[in-house]
Amino acid sequence: MARDAGREATVEWTYKEWEGDEQVQKSDSLLLKELAEAPGLYRGSFALSPDVTELTEMRLVLTGEGKAEEIEAEDLPLAVGGNLDIEFTGVPPEELQGAIFTLYQADTAERSVTLTGNKLELIEGLQPDEETRIVLYTPDYQYEMARLEGVLVEPGRTASIQIPVTLPAQLRVKVLDSYGKPVPNIPVNLWDSEHKLVDVPQPGMTGQRGGVMGSCRIRP
Repeated sequence: MARDAGREATVEWTYKEWEGDEQVQKSDSLLLKELAEAPGLYRGSFALSPDVTELTEMRLVLTGEGKAEEIEAEDLPLAVGGNLDIEFTGVPPEELQGAIFTLYQADTAERSVTLTGNKLELIEGLQPDEETRIVLYTPDYQYEMARLEGVLVEPGRTASIQIPVTLPAQLRVKVLDSYGKPVPNIPVNLWDSEHKLVDVPQPGMTGQRGGVMGSCRIRP
């Protein structure tokens, strides 16, 4: 604006930055340049270090004509997002085609990605220090193939994570009478390796049952 022409304009900012495993608060400033073609308009640019974790404060200081004026930036402090580099292990990449990766954070919208292999692109800009949970679903969303709770997201850093995957196993059970004919409505119970009941049977009219071990579901 014309009323601010001919003054000295400086932007000052305070931020936090990683030094080893500690976040250290620092400050910096930049003298802005007044545009000759637009008196009262000042311009400048700066880049934050990749190790910055938070932009804490920022203000514009105008001096000249025997007075000083400070203008504070709004909506600060602002945390720098964290990143996750995720790889799924234990199964061939082709077994994960179409699986649904979903990431949940307490105060933000969930993120979902359809897999084409066992490696995701870098997930960037995650809210740091939030409760974070990762779930991998089958393409039909019926079963979980992997789950990881309590994922740590640190501001301005990339965490590399390997998550083991368990593929659902399918089975069919056919109960026959002494004449070799299917017998319906015979309960079938399944236990896992820890002797815990896995599924509740759903009788079928043909005497056959299909199910997914570990999913707590049997389909007729």
